[in-house]
Amino acid sequence: MNKEQVKIVNKTARNKGVVGKNAVLPRFIMKNVKWDENRSILDFGAGKDIIHTKMLREKNYLVDAYDIGNNFIKGVHTEIKYQKYDIIFVSNVMNIQPTLVSLIETVGLIYYLLDDNKGYALFNFPKNPRKLDISDDDFQCILNGFFYYVDITKYNTTKIFICRHDW
Repeated sequence: MNKEQVKIVNKTARNKGVVGKNAVLPRFIMKNVKWDENRSILDFGAGKDIIHTKMLREKNYLVDAYDIGNNFIKGVHTEIKYQKYDIIFVSNVMNIQPTLVSLIETVGLIYYLLDDNKGYALFNFPKNPRKLDISDDDFQCILNGFFYYVDITKYNTTKIFICRHDW
């Protein structure tokens, strides 16, 4: 993404609404992922305030926070390079990608960061706001281009795309 696109993405950060205790993906993790002190989790697109990261850390999950541009704060967010994660959750990130290229590049980065053997990537893809005219089916096709396994489940009324490198 270029600097202007990063600014556009950073402007969509939210501190209220479906964040914190109302956020679907952290609640889904707490309900469905057995706590393990060695299981690494990445909150991809954590925002400046790392609300979801803090929520999971309070439950003793090992969580790193990642964001870009002005939302990245040294000492708060992780500079990702070669780490691999067991779980990567991507909440309200894919829907605000300003271009198809940035969306595909972001999926590629998440694919790269996911542990090859035991990792799960969890995405939501809210309709509002959605910067690109891409349907849920189109998004699933993009995910299928990277991941061997892509499934959709519903948590309450929200679709969650669950992805793995293998079965």
